[in-house]
Amino acid sequence: MNHFELFAQIFAVTAPIFSLVIIGLLLKRFNLLSDGFINGASMLVYKATLPTLLGLATYRADVVGLLDSVLFGYYILANFAVVILMGFVAYRWIRPYQRAVFIQAGFRGNHGIIALALVLSLYGDEGLQVAGLMAGLAGILNNGLSVVLFSVFSTRYRPTPLVVAKEVVLNPMIIGVLIGALLSLLHLRLPLWVEESAQLFGSMSLPLALLCIGATLSLKAFRLSGWLAVNATLVKLIWVPLLFTAIGAYLGISGMELGTLFLFLASPTAAASYVMAKIAGDDDELAANIIVLTTFVSMITITFGLYLLQLLALI
Repeated sequence: MNHFELFAQIFAVTAPIFSLVIIGLLLKRFNLLSDGFINGASMLVYKATLPTLLGLATYRADVVGLLDSVLFGYYILANFAVVILMGFVAYRWIRPYQRAVFIQAGFRGNHGIIALALVLSLYGDEGLQVAGLMAGLAGILNNGLSVVLFSVFSTRYRPTPLVVAKEVVLNPMIIGVLIGALLSLLHLRLPLWVEESAQLFGSMSLPLALLCIGATLSLKAFRLSGWLAVNATLVKLIWVPLLFTAIGAYLGISGMELGTLFLFLASPTAAASYVMAKIAGDDDELAANIIVLTTFVSMITITFGLYLLQLLALI
């Protein structure tokens, strides 16, 4: 296979996902998606369809076999390493009210939608089983680390331990994964009609979510992104996936697991990071700019990253 054919193969994986984001942006621009629809659809995805999709994928997976992999433990360590490295940089060179926003941008990726959709496009249902568990794990890490991070670095935010626990435990995506894992571990089988209904309901998640992501993007924020947003984007989309995917490959992670690891590390910063910055009273404008910038730029970096990994025969 020549370079053009290989790139075309990778582009066929990423283009449909990011095309839906662009379509959402255009539909909103031409007033074909209302704010009410976007808010309602986003809530439906977050609280119902996505937890169903992840729960069903986990239910169908060999949970014990998957957890035997070094992938999940390595992914946890990689996230803590990102927080420590970016925390050092932020403490030395970034203003106090921007530190937590900058650090959060490096690890809080859009795992439940962008990464999940790309894994599904690349590996199908088998990949979705791995990605479902990864998304649940990422949800726990994202919520827990973000709350702790802002409580340490924010100039105003001081949550109680109960708030921290609530942020982690009551996340619908995590609940869906835990229910699916419990059913799988107990070898409990759902009636066929229930499973098929859940499949149809959950399959709405990614198209709806991708359209909503596009509809909420602001080209103005893209144009006004400052140096700190640009640096956070470089860290999130280039340095973090490059460093920790390379270390993962060195440790023996390969094939579908390495591809999944890369997509989770290389996904754009999650929209929830803006909400967290707003709650904490920190620089929410910076958070919004990072989300927009990483979403647009990731269309290029993820495509070329997958191309490079395929070229090196690592995935």
